[in-house]
Amino acid sequence: MARRGKAGRFSNAMSWFKSRLWLIPVGMSALALGFGYALVRYSFKMPIDASGSLWLFSGDPATARGLLSTIVSGMITMTSLVVSLTILVLAQAARQLGPRLIYNFIGDRSIQAALGLFVATILYCLFILRSINEQLGPQGVPRYAVTLASLLAVACLFALLAYISKLAHSIVSDTVVREVGDNLDAAIGECPCRSDHADEKIDVDEESREHTTRRYIGINRSGYVQFIDYDALVKTAGRHDLMLIIHTEPGAFLLQKGDTVEVRSKALVDKRVERQIRDCFVIGAVRTSTQDLQYSVRQLVEIALRALSPSVNDPYTATAVINRLSASLENARARELSAKYYRDRAGRLRVVTTNGGYGPVVDTAFTQIRAAAEGKPAVLSVLAERIQDLLHSVELPEQREALLAQLQGIRWTIAQINEPEDRRKLEAILAGPGETG
Repeated sequence: MARRGKAGRFSNAMSWFKSRLWLIPVGMSALALGFGYALVRYSFKMPIDASGSLWLFSGDPATARGLLSTIVSGMITMTSLVVSLTILVLAQAARQLGPRLIYNFIGDRSIQAALGLFVATILYCLFILRSINEQLGPQGVPRYAVTLASLLAVACLFALLAYISKLAHSIVSDTVVREVGDNLDAAIGECPCRSDHADEKIDVDEESREHTTRRYIGINRSGYVQFIDYDALVKTAGRHDLMLIIHTEPGAFLLQKGDTVEVRSKALVDKRVERQIRDCFVIGAVRTSTQDLQYSVRQLVEIALRALSPSVNDPYTATAVINRLSASLENARARELSAKYYRDRAGRLRVVTTNGGYGPVVDTAFTQIRAAAEGKPAVLSVLAERIQDLLHSVELPEQREALLAQLQGIRWTIAQINEPEDRRKLEAILAGPGETG
């Protein structure tokens, strides 16, 4: 929730561009064509004798055409292989880890760069191929350009090896859990450190006693809340002397009509002000990680749920997810995960949000996993142990309450375990020192 204002809008736009698999290949292709054009003109303006050079192409036009044609045909075959492998890996990742994690795969810069190198090499060779003039003899060969085509072909071979290695690692669940967990830690790190007044309680009705007119407005667009520009909301509210109470949060799904924003004012607000308020909300078809802290949490939870499904039955992946979530929650305990009150420069309360805090993140992280692990004592034991560990590190009452509620939920599932020894071990963990005090 740390990204606000123009920086937040820019970050949200960049997340869209990052998830476009074609963006870097198109840019690299344009760069290759431009560089090829410049290199051809330079080669023709600076004819040289390459007979004594070991690295510079020294063949005639027919040899150059044959070399470039071979490179193009080989690169087309290589690119077809890469695309086929990519489709297979994406299908496997969607079945094993969840379709929403495909965005993480296609947003990987190394994968986009490898595909871009293959496509750019093909287009570069085609451009150089059409610039060769056999009627001019040896002087009709752009030697620098042909030499670079050979170097690009060699680079593509090494890029193919790196690409295959990346594909092999990308479908390993431990790798995906680590990468998604790193994204979650990065999002938590952007949240400000918890201050002494972070949990202050403000009487909103008392603060807005002069604003006797109340009206609810919708956003007039349906979709997921990708970004809320709180700075712009504060400025709008200050400019028109309003208090705005936001009844949604980033990541929530909105319908066109609804009581999304409660506007408290001294007089009725006009349509122009309502439009300014709506413009502070960015609505899209999918969730993003710009302000939605639970975006990465849900991705990790989805991996665990699929691992615990009867068709997969992989408790080791589920426990890896639990451990990673616990590490992130430990980092989050000292952070202000969501601000509830926003004031203008004069110190007047202008925007109030209904965002949660540590508790909702804990619920999202553990509730579904706990339910899916019913009857699986090995997973429940790890979950109970990690929660007990977290109880030793948290400081605020609301944090302890959220964790203790998860332990209570585990206690209710003990009756579903048939093995007495497993029940005894779980009961011993639940009775640990973290639950008291």
